[in-house]
Amino acid sequence: MAIVLDSEENIADMLQWISFLCSLFASAFFIREINVGFCGWEVLYISVMETIKYITMLGWEMEAPATCYMTNGVVVPWLRYCEWLMTCPGDHLLNSIR
Repeated sequence: MAIVLDSEENIADMLQWISFLCSLFASAFFIREINVGFCGWEVLYISVMETIKYITMLGWEMEAPATCYMTNGVVVPWLRYCEWLMTCPGDHLLNSIR
């Protein structure tokens, strides 16, 4: 098992906060773009799902619903897969419209 230094955890936390802020600003930008009529609801859906995922990851990434701990010791970061499953249909729908 690898040893994680405190500085690595701080960098990871900082990058998650930056990603959260970027997705929050992207959501606000796409709300404006939808109101103006430049894009459809799909891009807003994807950015809102990412914002919700980052909020959950910042507070509860290692908690039981977001991470599955198997009896054989395997740890599955379910939240990462869940976000992928929620955004990929919207991404494919967006690409099929073009």
